[in-house]
Amino acid sequence: MNRLFAWMAWIGVPVSVIGGFLHWPTVLMFGLYCLTIIALASYMGRATESLAIVAGPRIGGLLNATFGNAVELIISIFALQAGLVDVVLASLTGSVLGNLLLVAGLSFFVGGLKYKRQEFNIYDARHNAGLLTFAIFVAFVIPKVFTMQMDGGERLALSVGISIIMILLYIAALYFRLVTHRGVYQHKSDEAEEHEEPEWGKGKATAILALATLAVAYLSERLVH
Repeated sequence: MNRLFAWMAWIGVPVSVIGGFLHWPTVLMFGLYCLTIIALASYMGRATESLAIVAGPRIGGLLNATFGNAVELIISIFALQAGLVDVVLASLTGSVLGNLLLVAGLSFFVGGLKYKRQEFNIYDARHNAGLLTFAIFVAFVIPKVFTMQMDGGERLALSVGISIIMILLYIAALYFRLVTHRGVYQHKSDEAEEHEEPEWGKGKATAILALATLAVAYLSERLVH
């Protein structure tokens, strides 16, 4: 699968650039951009995993949380600039449902196939559950209730305010977890875990992540266009 994504990325990026300059049919270019972005997202995921192994479980979790949704974030930025608000809403909803239901559900299922009883850090669970509950109410429930009688400008102002609150909440949660209470979230079984070798070194993984992010940004702009 990795080899397939590698071929898709190495072929898709130059072909996408050439097709854009030659003004190939829009439907063909849309499909080409989508496939190439998927391949580049695979590269970004592998690079992030390598950096996470080198940096350790706490910083690794932060890297996964930050770059795991980088593609959706980049596409959403360009879509907002183009006024495609409904596309952004659909992307956010799909991302939330995918991470909460599909990713988490598959993790539980696959883990249950190997282990009869799965163990986890109770402090991590409380921390994430609290953030999740607060985020659902702030980002979904409250806007739905208070925007029923609002016009477009008031809804936009409320959305901006909620976005700022969510960013500040994320920063505060990182500070709480990585600085003030870092010892609480240190897994006791970290020393006993088998050492995992990263696929790429720190420098190579950083370079691949940077190049893939730039390529995704360019293709996302063309995709939205």
